Amino acid sequence: MKVLKAQLLGGFSMYYGDRPVLLNKMESSKAARLLQILLTAGPDGIAKNELIDNLYGWDESSDAVNRKRSLNNVIYRLKAVLSAAGLPGESFVETRDGVCRFTSQIPTETDAARFAELVNRAETEAAAQESSFGGVSFPQTGIHFSSVSMKRLTAPILGSSFR
Repeated sequence: MKVLKAQLLGGFSMYYGDRPVLLNKMESSKAARLLQILLTAGPDGIAKNELIDNLYGWDESSDAVNRKRSLNNVIYRLKAVLSAAGLPGESFVETRDGVCRFTSQIPTETDAARFAELVNRAETEAAAQESSFGGVSFPQTGIHFSSVSMKRLTAPILGSSFR
């Protein structure tokens, strides 16, 4: 079965199986940003209001109805672009109970999720080693981390949504 793979860290690209997903002129559009945000948020999704603030900025004076309408238009465009790019036809974006998420029957992998998984594994192993040794050491490099230094190292990369 083909897998949809997305690179989110260090540049954006997507592959369906071994074929690049060409999104044409979408790379710098709001639809591309929407796709990246949804893929980064993972299966838990992101609150619709937070998504609107991420895409359009926060402005007390802006009309909430227009911003929600604009988001719905961007979701519609994103679905059309993904279908035109050759991905099997689906809705791709689900909005339910005030939360938006990327949905697909295609298995989806992202480098950001893999990175978060590896950091969590390292933190678990670090906690186990720290409880018995006071930190984690990598003898081949001479590097030693405490769990506190691991959190300081990864927090700017992963942000609070991955905690």
